[in-house]
Amino acid sequence: MKSKILIPLTVALLLNGCGKESPEEVTKSFVNAVNDADYEEAYKYVDDKGLMELDILSAYCKKDELKKYYKELKKSLFVLDFFPAELAKARNTYIKAINEKGLIRKEVGEDGYSLKKDIQTLKKMFPIAKKSFSPFFNKFKKKNPIYTLKNDTIVDMMIFHLVMHNGKAGANYPRELYYTIIYYLAINDKLSLNKQCVDKYTYLGNIDDVKYKFKNKDFNDAFIEAEVKTKKGNTKLEILKNKDKNIITNWNLRNEPILY
Repeated sequence: MKSKILIPLTVALLLNGCGKESPEEVTKSFVNAVNDADYEEAYKYVDDKGLMELDILSAYCKKDELKKYYKELKKSLFVLDFFPAELAKARNTYIKAINEKGLIRKEVGEDGYSLKKDIQTLKKMFPIAKKSFSPFFNKFKKKNPIYTLKNDTIVDMMIFHLVMHNGKAGANYPRELYYTIIYYLAINDKLSLNKQCVDKYTYLGNIDDVKYKFKNKDFNDAFIEAEVKTKKGNTKLEILKNKDKNIITNWNLRNEPILY
């Protein structure tokens, strides 16, 4: 069925700029990308806030795989308690190398923080960390032949766990480890969606109707609320309109499961 999109004329005139997609086009493109389980396409239409929901959805799509990674990672982290002097030396090498490259992560909530930029920074930090911490893990393998760390992915996740905590062992609470795993998958472009997961955890489906209304008219960046009616039910999206592009800034999942 063809989409029936209703946009008040005043909204259309104010928001449809030359050279960028209108709120209608962004909404349709995003909903269709999620409905098609196309993570890379959906990624194009979200800001940091929208990306968090997209990545959570992707994590749900991989929840069985994530649980296996979590169990193995948690079981293996004891390795970081061995050879503290060598681990500290590796950390110093790592910190020196990323400082020379000018790689600095901003904290969540800090001015200028961007999730997308943070992921790109982590992508650059990770190979430096692998080079810096590999001698530590190689020594552990040599000294402990019974526990040989055969799973290279888990070793990489342990190294990435160090990256996430500025070269230190960090906490091993479930929430922290799941963040490590999800971010690790993100920097390696392994986050994805599948139709079964999308059907279960979102209201997004074939669009029947969309209505738009302003939420903030007084700010330079205006929020538009899209009321989306689909085959699966009704949901709302928030679209951030600024001078560069219209982008999805907020959308909601449903039936959110607990990963841990």
